Amino acid sequence: MVYAWFIVGYRRRIFKLRKEYDHARERADKKTLRQRIAILKVLDSVEPTLLTLEEQQISMFQRGKMIAQVRVAVEQAKEMLKENYAPQQPVIPYRKR
Repeated sequence: MVYAWFIVGYRRRIFKLRKEYDHARERADKKTLRQRIAILKVLDSVEPTLLTLEEQQISMFQRGKMIAQVRVAVEQAKEMLKENYAPQQPVIPYRKR
């Protein structure tokens, strides 16, 4: 029964990932436009995966791969927030017509 948390505790890990994801997204909203767009691109790329983890029944192997993918993206976004990351190419905002 040492590994019982591994079988039962995946919902808690997904909840923690969602919490970290939301927190990083809120912090990204406080950055400049250029930084915000770069950070939100990283976070938006894994949002469908996070939704799939929350809503569907998936095998443990697939779930582990998906959790790792989301975790890496959230950590990358956190690093970008800490570094005051600015992309190399300028981002041109949409013009109003």
